[in-house]
Amino acid sequence: MKIIRKKSGFTLLEIMIAASIISILAAVAIPNFVKYRNRSREQVCKGNIQMIYYALEQYALDYNLDNGASVSVANMVSGGFLNSTPTCPSNGASYGATQTVGTAPTCPAGIAGHSWTP
Repeated sequence: MKIIRKKSGFTLLEIMIAASIISILAAVAIPNFVKYRNRSREQVCKGNIQMIYYALEQYALDYNLDNGASVSVANMVSGGFLNSTPTCPSNGASYGATQTVGTAPTCPAGIAGHSWTP
């Protein structure tokens, strides 16, 4: 009587080919993921700066403030002009305790590209 054995499993060559395909896909995907993550952080920071600027301008209009006047971010939050104190998504730093009417806020992290001009 002849015993028949079924071979099951993968050969070493098949595993190496699958591993190489996965590594090639990872080599392409990871740099793109990092690039798009940084781009989204940049856009969020620009949006925060824009939001602070418009809240500051609205606060200045409501309280008859001139350009150059300092306004506390806490006053804008308590007055309902901002929901909460925004922070930079790159490092979590606050945009400052006070803002000046007529000037756009800047990124607290000083990251290039995190800027907005009114």
